[in-house]
Amino acid sequence: MRTRPLAGTVVAVTGGAAGSAIAEAVAGAGAAVVMGAVDGDAVRVAASVIAGRTGAAVVGARLDVAQAEWFSAFLEHAESECGPVDVLVNSAGVEWAGAFDDEPDEVAQRQFAVNVLGVVNGMKLAIPGMRRRGGGHVVNVAGAGVAATEVATRCAVRGYSAAVRAQVRGSGVRVSVVVPSERRPVAAAVLGVILRGRRAG
Repeated sequence: MRTRPLAGTVVAVTGGAAGSAIAEAVAGAGAAVVMGAVDGDAVRVAASVIAGRTGAAVVGARLDVAQAEWFSAFLEHAESECGPVDVLVNSAGVEWAGAFDDEPDEVAQRQFAVNVLGVVNGMKLAIPGMRRRGGGHVVNVAGAGVAATEVATRCAVRGYSAAVRAQVRGSGVRVSVVVPSERRPVAAAVLGVILRGRRAG
């Protein structure tokens, strides 16, 4: 029987493909998971599949991380379904694969809205409750692409995370940043960061 080091932990995960991989990893470690993605039907199906594979409580809900009211409703839904969120994984992200000067303005704006504002929304909404409860963990996944706008959003996420980490120091709330790579797949990297945080706590 697999050990379940995250048993009793509630993890909220944002994002589509990356979010599903992370959700399966943390559910396999015993966490109850609430997944959020723009495609509500797809994320609910993915949650059902992951629940069947892992035996964990996994639910899905529609979420546009760039909309603060959606994010607030998502976290409320997570609490009503599974309990207060112990870990928030901000893994939603979009990217542009072409040259910087071919990138449409609306694509660049959407990247900042999702990759940066989505992280800001999640942290502003989740951390106050974590502080009141005396602990919690936010894990921000910064994209690994090399396109100019995505690199800019990655720098913004790292900087914002560092600033918030300094402000919540001593509260019991941890803030981590994960940058995936070929040698460090996102799901395994996020799970490792969460587990290290649990051991430290």
